[in-house]
Amino acid sequence: MGLTCYIIDDELHNIATIKEYIIDANDFKIAGTATDPRIAIEEINKLKPDVVFSDINMPLISGIDLAKQVENITMVVFVTAERLYNLKGIDLDKSIVLHKPLSRAKFLRASELIKSRLI
Repeated sequence: MGLTCYIIDDELHNIATIKEYIIDANDFKIAGTATDPRIAIEEINKLKPDVVFSDINMPLISGIDLAKQVENITMVVFVTAERLYNLKGIDLDKSIVLHKPLSRAKFLRASELIKSRLI
């Protein structure tokens, strides 16, 4: 599969889980990861991945604010423990929300939805 992705989460174990599911699904190539949203914004704008997997609740910049600051984002998948959040200003046609704890089955369903929207 030719879709590239970038993973941003302030907790390394969440990045590791998403990486594992991406490898298992064999649907994406990982372009990069970060725990600091400021670094992620720069790298995402430079790398231009097809999909960004982002936590919502992070220090300094929320995942929602990150998505608003990224140029030409194709799709963002919010992976969050938050149940209540405001997605105001986010293009919901280009977004998916997955709730933590993330399971392999949830990820695989989301992967199919991502592919159906982007391919």
